[in-house]
Amino acid sequence: FSRNIFFYPNISHQDVELTAKLIISVDKIIFLNIAPYGYVYNSDSISKSKTREKYIKYTLDNLVVADSLKDYYSSLEDNKKKYILRVINNIIWNYIYNLFISRRYIDFHMLNLFLDKLFSSNSYPMQGKMETKFQKMTSIFFKNPTILKVTLFFLYRLFK
Repeated sequence: FSRNIFFYPNISHQDVELTAKLIISVDKIIFLNIAPYGYVYNSDSISKSKTREKYIKYTLDNLVVADSLKDYYSSLEDNKKKYILRVINNIIWNYIYNLFISRRYIDFHMLNLFLDKLFSSNSYPMQGKMETKFQKMTSIFFKNPTILKVTLFFLYRLFK
């Protein structure tokens, strides 16, 4: 079993990237009624940390995962691309949604950083249909960089 699937080094969310690649590359999946691994809670982990630097890295690593999956997407057969595109869209949609709901934690400088990184990402704008009704409703704001930026800047100035 060799599909040239590797962890992207030094990022958070490696499990999301690896799982998506593994699932799409196999012919069969068997679900078992057991938990073959468990998470170890670490209050100092990057996902639990409250430092600004770790928060920025943790957030931006979502784009690294999405872009890695986008690169992987181009190597897939057409019938498998739909699954990876759904994962990419969900990562990007959640990244953007987090910008809306985290206004208390994100200052204007961080917002600019997150938007610049998003707009330079290979995974933005999102392509294809969105999954949920809420994603479909918000996609008019989320898929258009100009509307997204104006809306977020307005919200950050109005509700800060």
